[in-house]
Amino acid sequence: GPVQVDVDMFVLSLRDVSFMNMDYTVQVYLRTRWKDSRLRYDNQPGKVKYLNLNDPSKVWRPDLFIPNEKEANFHKLLLPNTFLRIYPQGNVFYSV
Repeated sequence: GPVQVDVDMFVLSLRDVSFMNMDYTVQVYLRTRWKDSRLRYDNQPGKVKYLNLNDPSKVWRPDLFIPNEKEANFHKLLLPNTFLRIYPQGNVFYSV
């Protein structure tokens, strides 16, 4: 069935505002949360708070888009600039 996805967008910077072109450049953190019961696991009390997944592509992630977006770029670093945490009850926290 449908999955409820909570989305937070934190604006880090807003620049290059052009009233003539009706556009701007914004840098954001995009964070999403949802529950996937297929990812539940037994937790030893006080042992593991959450699991970090190094390769988020191995887990279903919501397909997000911004209407009227002209262009989107992700930072290209030596290491991925994302993280995905899975909590014992199957709650997922993903940050881009």
